[in-house]
Amino acid sequence: LFPLAATDAAAAAVPCSPGLKASSGPAEIDDDSPVYFYGHKACWREFSNFYPSKLSVSFKFPDGREVCCDALCAEQGIMYYKAMLFKDEARAAAILAVGDRPARCKQLGRLVGKSPAPQPFDNDAWLSVRDDIAEAVVFAKFDQDSHLASRLLATGTRPIAEAAGRRDKQWGIGLTVAQ
Repeated sequence: LFPLAATDAAAAAVPCSPGLKASSGPAEIDDDSPVYFYGHKACWREFSNFYPSKLSVSFKFPDGREVCCDALCAEQGIMYYKAMLFKDEARAAAILAVGDRPARCKQLGRLVGKSPAPQPFDNDAWLSVRDDIAEAVVFAKFDQDSHLASRLLATGTRPIAEAAGRRDKQWGIGLTVAQ
């Protein structure tokens, strides 16, 4: 769906073998060691929710609403559904309108439920569906793109870990790729 950009081509030349940290040099690969990733421009970047990946997904909310979304990256899809959970259609539209700018999608997602939203943000309500939304969106991402599917399958049975350091306490492992 997306041709390799110049930065992707340069990153693709870096050996990103499973079991090696992005900063690692040549080493023996341990078949049981995790695949560490962080960001959408480094080794194993395809696992980042910021990585460009056109996807279409449908999600059914607990109240029975089924909502479809066409997104340009997983972050956009997740933040769109966060807005739709709270019936914040203005922010949902803004999230889709930013195109392929995932950091902006994330910023807009942080505003969901804040004035003048129709419903206040309820963290318990968000946490009750957050993982299901992320699973549906990320599954669609890898299911609908053969390049992404092959990268995922290349990891075998190794755990995949987002090494975002202390920045991401929700999804990351609390360590950086270098650690």
